[in-house]
Amino acid sequence: MRAGVSNRGEVAELQGLYGPYAVNEKLVQKIWLRREFKLEEARTTEGELVEVLSPGRWNLLEGPDFREARLRIGGRDVCGDVEVHFKAESWAAHRHDADPEYDGVVLHVLLFPPKPGRPADRTRGGRKLPVLVLLDLLYHDLEEYAADDALETAMESSHWAVTEELLKRPMEDRVSVLREAARQRWRLKTHFAKIRLEKLGWEEACHQTAMEILGYGRNRVPMLWLAGMHPFAVLRNGGGGAEELFRAVGERWRLSGVRPSNHPLHRLEQYLAWLRECGDWPRRLRAAAEALPEFPADEPQRVDRFRKDYRVNSLRRDWAGRLTGGHLGGTRLDTMICDGFLPLGAAETGRDLFSLWFAWPAGDFPDRVTATLRTAEIDRKIGMPFCNGLGQGVLGFALATPVANG
Repeated sequence: MRAGVSNRGEVAELQGLYGPYAVNEKLVQKIWLRREFKLEEARTTEGELVEVLSPGRWNLLEGPDFREARLRIGGRDVCGDVEVHFKAESWAAHRHDADPEYDGVVLHVLLFPPKPGRPADRTRGGRKLPVLVLLDLLYHDLEEYAADDALETAMESSHWAVTEELLKRPMEDRVSVLREAARQRWRLKTHFAKIRLEKLGWEEACHQTAMEILGYGRNRVPMLWLAGMHPFAVLRNGGGGAEELFRAVGERWRLSGVRPSNHPLHRLEQYLAWLRECGDWPRRLRAAAEALPEFPADEPQRVDRFRKDYRVNSLRRDWAGRLTGGHLGGTRLDTMICDGFLPLGAAETGRDLFSLWFAWPAGDFPDRVTATLRTAEIDRKIGMPFCNGLGQGVLGFALATPVANG
């Protein structure tokens, strides 16, 4: 790992699928703030259970990263500040041990574990700091967290930056760069699917992926937590009702601005109904992936013709019934297939499903994606209707556009 400093704090450079990737210290702060880690397994380096009652108030000014956190450490209620770093050495390197601003720190949160035998860090008054290491508590590979955070940052920028970059190019070039960006997105999705399969096995990887997607962007983490606490076999065999599961998450649900149809209680009811109808859906998914015909290795030049030749609409109806019992439809079904079923199926079977993934009907994309395609007139190109590949291409191109990320 290489480390440096940017105007957003420390930056670690790590090796990923396509070479080095950067992780900013603010990403680690976001993980703590959103509690995007396995809370039930959180323990200090000395083995004491850490319960995060409140992560605290995110402080973007001078001083500790989080103020007024409420924790329970080893059964003791603790209130105070939390400091977040990549490595333990940063506490002394930043002179926090001599700074009165940090006298109220009650927990030192690290991404990477401290070196064995390293002396404990202390406050100015000599109080020993409990340490919590996040790396082994993460739901995803660190590279996936970094990729999601980069995409979120890029999409917060105006879509006009990406649109203008596309409009500078001839039509054929516009489609070409989106195709290449989509291929990169596919490689990442299958890469992360393989990591999840290696960690969890086929059944649990399917289970956690499905629940995460049903959480949409706002409630992915609570859904992942529930999936981890209630494994596939438990829920399949009736081990928890929707209201019971919903109450278990408590205040960690993010409900503000959520449409009634996307309310997590509704999505939990939907998933449990799905399990009652198709209790062996992971086995069915593997069989369905293995039974697919051979597809061209490259993305289709004409999506409409590809869909007709390979009967994609018929396949979509078949999978909706056979894999979800008809309990998932519309764009959420397409998102489940493109973000879950196809990457998992490709990772498990070794099949090249890129062209099918590219041509599949578009799922839930941000409005900015469809606006970019419409303004750049790509949706008017003959034979190239809005599809998953074009939407994914816009997301990938946004990440690679300096104007959007500057």
